[in-house]
Amino acid sequence: MKNESQLPRLIALVLLAMIVLLACTGSFAQQPPSAVFRTSLLDSFASNYSSSTKADLSHQGTVIGAVSVQHFELSGSGRHEITAGLQFDFGLGYDTNLLDANAAGRLPDRLSALSANLGLIHPLTPRWTVALFARPGFYGDLLQLDSRSLNAPVLFTAIYAPRRELAWTFALSLDPFAKISVLPVLGVRWQLAPKWNLELGFPHTALTWQASEGLALRTDVVFQGGSYRVRPAVPAGSAGNETLLDYREIRAGAGFDCKLGHATTLSFDAGLVIDRRFDYYKLNYRLNGDSAGYLKVALNRQF
Repeated sequence: MKNESQLPRLIALVLLAMIVLLACTGSFAQQPPSAVFRTSLLDSFASNYSSSTKADLSHQGTVIGAVSVQHFELSGSGRHEITAGLQFDFGLGYDTNLLDANAAGRLPDRLSALSANLGLIHPLTPRWTVALFARPGFYGDLLQLDSRSLNAPVLFTAIYAPRRELAWTFALSLDPFAKISVLPVLGVRWQLAPKWNLELGFPHTALTWQASEGLALRTDVVFQGGSYRVRPAVPAGSAGNETLLDYREIRAGAGFDCKLGHATTLSFDAGLVIDRRFDYYKLNYRLNGDSAGYLKVALNRQF
């Protein structure tokens, strides 16, 4: 009874922490870790599609056009136990962002990634687990698969679980294409109560209520984006030359996860893109997007 009486206050504190996170992200997270490093997609087939409404783009405070983004992602992975306790994860992933922009050629038509998904997971003790994930592949518009668009983002993680309801994640993200190529990450998964779960950190923060055995309702903050080698028409002086582009969105919304049978989950999300950036950081040229609405649907089947 004591835990139940404290739950509303605890949930209020969690929501306040999420609001503070939103306020801080503009200055703290110039580029999140690659959104494809999601352990929930291991040993599964997963797909999702999202679409945002068109919103203005500006450069140094001047509106130069507008853009909407359609995002599609498809991945499949499996696992193999190499030795007792050492697990090898393997798979393939494809994701693309289709940009519908009237920004005078300042953005490419698409930003895509085609990669292998590789990982090693090893429990050191009952409380500590370490893992190494890598995504070698092509990152660009994928119109031409050449060595210049080859990249291999890497994620090192250490997970500390002092008890069943709580797990801390300490990670280091390395992405040679990104503006911030080395980025530390801290996250926590916490079961606040039998039906309430909190995931706090980058690239995903969520508060989830398990309404029934087959239905979960949540509110979340999601970071979407990546780093790509592209060939922009502008800014001036860059026509025909390849450069690197950091693309980032911060999305805040709500949704649900519905189980369709034992192993399949259908998810739906809706909300606002509260921050959008396209940063040609080597050219010191950045486009900022206004807020936009979005819808997302996803299907995940565990093996």
